[in-house]
Amino acid sequence: MRHIKIYESYSDEELKDLLGDMRSVGQALTEEEEDMLNFVNQFGGDMSAEDYAETLYDYFNNPEEYGIDKEGDYYDMIWYLYENSVEDHARFMLGGSPMRTGTYSRWDAGKIAQEPLYKLYLKMSDYYSQNKK
Repeated sequence: MRHIKIYESYSDEELKDLLGDMRSVGQALTEEEEDMLNFVNQFGGDMSAEDYAETLYDYFNNPEEYGIDKEGDYYDMIWYLYENSVEDHARFMLGGSPMRTGTYSRWDAGKIAQEPLYKLYLKMSDYYSQNKK
C-alpha cells in the first residue's frame, strides 16, 4: 500500500484511500470505528485516560484557542466524546465546576479507562499506529 507512513498525519484523501484499500482486501471497519479513526487522525492517539480527559475538556470549553470550528464535525465529535466518556468522571469543587488547579487528580482516570468510547479510542489509536508503519 503506497500510503503507509510513520508518525505523520494522513490527509483526508490518503485516509479515504487507505480505508478503500482495506475494503478491497476484505477488511472493513464499522461506521463507529471509521468515525473514531478519522478523529484520531486529527486529535492524536495513545493518550492516557487523564490526558484524553484534559485535552477533550480544553478543546470542548476553549475551541477557539485551538482553531476548532464550533460548527464543524470535529467539534461535534469532541462534544460527543466529552459528554459521553469524560464529563461524569470529573472531580468537582464545591462550587460545581471541575477542579482546574493544584496537583491533585482532576479526573477519575480509572473510570474513564473503563468507558467504551475511551476503549474504542485506544483501539483505533493502536490500529492507526500499526497502519502507519
